[in-house]
Amino acid sequence: MTEARWLRIGAVAGILFVVLLVVSQFVAASPGPKDSTSTIVTFYIHNKTAALWSAYAGMGAAVALLLFVAAVYSVLRRSEDQPSVVSIVALGAGIALMPIILVSSSFSVALAWNGAQLGDPAVARALFDLSNATLIFSDLVIAIFLAAASLAILGTRILPRWLAWLGLLAAALLLAGTASLFNPGGSFGGAPGLLLYLIWVSATSVLLLRKAPQVGQAETTPTRQASAALG
Repeated sequence: MTEARWLRIGAVAGILFVVLLVVSQFVAASPGPKDSTSTIVTFYIHNKTAALWSAYAGMGAAVALLLFVAAVYSVLRRSEDQPSVVSIVALGAGIALMPIILVSSSFSVALAWNGAQLGDPAVARALFDLSNATLIFSDLVIAIFLAAASLAILGTRILPRWLAWLGLLAAALLLAGTASLFNPGGSFGGAPGLLLYLIWVSATSVLLLRKAPQVGQAETTPTRQASAALG
């Protein structure tokens, strides 16, 4: 498969990631970290199916994200003579996001399956808090991915500079969001950072779609030149 086609697949996957992530939040608007244990247990007892569908959408989002990250790395590598530290860090952080999303979803699935029905509020609360704690750590990993990718863009200018500055702003807000460890549910920039992250992914996906024809043309030109030489 050509690189241009992979770019298109990655771009579509990026848009799909944003859609699935938004869907996962609206399918089951779960309680917040500061809600009472009884509220959490009641929610998962009465919204078991919705919670499972939300986790399923999150699983799909994780797969789509992996394809998107691969496409971003492919574009960054095209402008480098050899792999740079920042592009490799961006790839590693992007890949690391997939298991984090899956682990967080697994805690929610366990809670929806039996955690809320067992009658032990401590178990339900623990599963719920583990899911939220994992998401807080994901803010750090997303920030690393955005910062590394943005620095690579600034260095290579393979994509517009405004995209890099948007990514750095989102990374800063997400880093501030990790302070939620000390005050779960507190307003430390995590939500605005996540919103900017989704905007960044959407914008990058559109730019990848626009760049794919250029990559495809660059791939076919050497083939045409070789054919002409042989002819």
